[in-house]
Amino acid sequence: MITSISILLLVALCHDAFMATHHSTIHHSTTTTTFPTNFLRTSRAMSKRWCFNELRSFRNRAVLGESWKSFGSELGFIGAGGTANRLNPPFVGRRLCAKPRPAAERGACMAEFVDWSSVRDAAEFYGRVGAVLDRGEWVAFPTETGPALAACVDRAEALTRIPADGLHWSLAMPEAANLADWVGELSPLARRFIRRTWPGPVCFEFAYAAKTESAAQIHELTRMRVAPDGNFALRRPAHDAILDVLAHRGRPLVLAEPLVPSADWVAAHGDAVGLVLEAGPSRYHQPATRVRIDGNSWRVASPGVLTEKDLRPLTACLVLFVCTGNTCRSPMAEAIFKRILADRLGCGIEELAARGWWATSAGISARPGEPAAKEARTAVAAFGADLTGHESRPLRADLTVEADYLIAMTADHVRMLRELFPELGTEPRRLGGDEDLADPVGGDQAVYDECARTIRTHLERLAAEVMQS
Repeated sequence: MITSISILLLVALCHDAFMATHHSTIHHSTTTTTFPTNFLRTSRAMSKRWCFNELRSFRNRAVLGESWKSFGSELGFIGAGGTANRLNPPFVGRRLCAKPRPAAERGACMAEFVDWSSVRDAAEFYGRVGAVLDRGEWVAFPTETGPALAACVDRAEALTRIPADGLHWSLAMPEAANLADWVGELSPLARRFIRRTWPGPVCFEFAYAAKTESAAQIHELTRMRVAPDGNFALRRPAHDAILDVLAHRGRPLVLAEPLVPSADWVAAHGDAVGLVLEAGPSRYHQPATRVRIDGNSWRVASPGVLTEKDLRPLTACLVLFVCTGNTCRSPMAEAIFKRILADRLGCGIEELAARGWWATSAGISARPGEPAAKEARTAVAAFGADLTGHESRPLRADLTVEADYLIAMTADHVRMLRELFPELGTEPRRLGGDEDLADPVGGDQAVYDECARTIRTHLERLAAEVMQS
């Protein structure tokens, strides 16, 4: 049986092969940069992360060793109209190679039309888009939910050229932007949500966002559009065209999107639009879901591609325990931690996911499929925990990115995590604080029992911290 992990690895390997075949070429002797037909982004690492973005809602559960089918059916992701049907195939940033619409079908819009798939010269492309934005006109970008109009955040006069009503407004944020500069310190919930959904069809409205220095510098008219009643709306659309422009300019763009996506709505704004980038049909035919975040609570403010049922699993707090082989210390920590959380929440271990909690483990040098040591199974059973179904798994980069708590057993594990996985979702730390947890491998049952008692003592403190966050 092909597991969900195998599927994800196959996707990644196929993507690497694709990128190796269709890599970009840069001619250093001239000012011309040639881009691949299907991707504008030239970084293989960034494109690899990009391919995983649309799998994240599944991957968070799949990497924990459970099957794709049980994951989707348990949380309601698979079925008629479910997210599983909407989020395939995985390459959300892939340029759809459809031909641009004929001129006769473009309506009254007098803007210049550019076929996105024909873009080759980076400098010329950025210059053309920048010129339109800098003179206070709008650029129509393709996004995963249809065409969106974008304007320079520093040119408020652009906002006077299209009506405010009947549109969803937000700031489109570059990947490198520090969101706290715009909406204040992000809650753990907000960080999880953003990490697991962007770029993608979710716009976050931060309730009563702090009046930060960056937010205070934007024009009042812009603030009235993107932050009515103090609810600051931020978005990161899932399409290479706008993401690359955002990265190149290093500043947000004001984004206007229709309440109901339509391929023809751009034409209604006539002379306000200076440039239209065409890329064929959009992935979805619904608007981006707007999620209101207030501290560590959230609600769907405006429905869209992802439903509340789709989004809820993405809010789960993931605690990842790491050791060497994933047969002794880290699985014992995982099993005991689940027992502690379930006892404190007054629920069964099988209910933790629905309550918003995930705990799992992996090994830096683990071989896949090994059972937990017999002594480890016996040791955790004394605390009401169960390791009978455990199978070891190697630590993967995407799992370290998703973890909210990354708990290692020794200082060497912490060091290797930092060296092997440069893009961690959180700072790794030792379970024992300043102390290493000795490996019980080779010891008798008494050694394992003592190790389990020490683990439980540390986990009681960790559980209190995690549940307060």
